Amino acid sequence: MKPMILFGVACLILVFAGNVGADETTLNTELPEFYNACIDDLICRCETKMDYKDSKSQTIRKAAAIAVIKSAYLNEFRSDLVKEMQSNQVEPKVHKVEYFINSKFYAIMH
Repeated sequence: MKPMILFGVACLILVFAGNVGADETTLNTELPEFYNACIDDLICRCETKMDYKDSKSQTIRKAAAIAVIKSAYLNEFRSDLVKEMQSNQVEPKVHKVEYFINSKFYAIMH
């Protein structure tokens, strides 16, 4: 029972640690800088997922493959994404920026 509780706490820490790279309070930061910080955080998380490309699980290998493509997409179209977020007035909140980017990415994937 105790290991399950520790495992649950560790999972919660990992979930909340994913958004530490980009702070939601942007009082002193301009929007392009905030958007770029969010993109950097997403690229970092994609690169972490790439390490699982040799997993025995087909599902995990598929997620790693998608992470490779997403990282390349973010690197290639960073400036276009920032300009589009500015023109669409995406609020400077991590979850809204990630939703916008993911919507654009998965629109081209389908």
